[in-house]
Amino acid sequence: MGTVLINRKARSRFSLIALIHVMIVVMMNTVGFLISYFLSKFSLWDHEYLVSILSLAPIYLTGFPLALFFFGMMDSDKLPERKIPFGRLVQIFLICLPVMIGGSIIGNFLSVFLSNGVSSNPVEEALTDMSWIDALSVVVIGPVVEEVLCRKMIIDHSVRYGEKTTLLFSALCFGLLHRNLYQFFYAFGLGLIFGYVYLRSGRLRYTIALHIFFNFMGGIIAPAVLRLLDYDALMEAKRAGDTAAMAELLSANSLGTGIAYGYMMAMGIGVLAGIAFLILRRKDIRFYRLPEELPRGTVICTAYLNVGMVMLTGICAVLMTLELI
Repeated sequence: MGTVLINRKARSRFSLIALIHVMIVVMMNTVGFLISYFLSKFSLWDHEYLVSILSLAPIYLTGFPLALFFFGMMDSDKLPERKIPFGRLVQIFLICLPVMIGGSIIGNFLSVFLSNGVSSNPVEEALTDMSWIDALSVVVIGPVVEEVLCRKMIIDHSVRYGEKTTLLFSALCFGLLHRNLYQFFYAFGLGLIFGYVYLRSGRLRYTIALHIFFNFMGGIIAPAVLRLLDYDALMEAKRAGDTAAMAELLSANSLGTGIAYGYMMAMGIGVLAGIAFLILRRKDIRFYRLPEELPRGTVICTAYLNVGMVMLTGICAVLMTLELI
């Protein structure tokens, strides 16, 4: 097959994949707006479980099924399956820790800087007083749906044009779909790692398990630790410069303080171990050349400067900007 024809087919494929994700973003925001209007119109915001159930509709009941339908109309490639030993999965988990924390720091810093300290992290707000339905969505349903959409669907439908290209493309889409700057960088970084795991194993169960574990840590464990510390009261005392009040709060809650320090110490050790494994294992990262792989010099134009990807990037950039206002 000629290079020109491959580039043309690849450009069309990447654009179509991005357009499907544009549809998901539009559906999520449109249906979300209609649900918010409905809840406000009939004064239903106090009905916790109704709000939780309806909040699942924008992505799980509309965007996700439609995306699967359109992806099902496209031809795809099945990756060869390989088993990853449990010990290697533990190493991958540890490598994810510094990537997640580093990306979170970058996202938080840029969000605060660009908004002059006005914006607040929407994730922290969403994780406050979650219902069991919200927790199920964050920890289980969300990871499964996101891995299917951003790993399996994207990689299976574009891997023929190059492993590096599809990996970067899928990670970028994953970051953009979070639609806020706070999450973009760590989602992009984790997307690279999860995508590589799927490329080499062909088994989505590994990335789903990793995703579930990280969402459980961030959505359940971390907020629980902060509640044990009475974090809001501590931050209020810190902003007031009242060190005596901070010391009193910490000493009055010795159990919570001990658990929090233990958690932070474990995370610190995990981050250092992750950095060490990343350095030691960097030479094990391999990419294989494929018959229809895009030639060098054509990847950016073909995969990213197409109608679909320009639309997806533009819409998500606008939503990220609005989140900062």
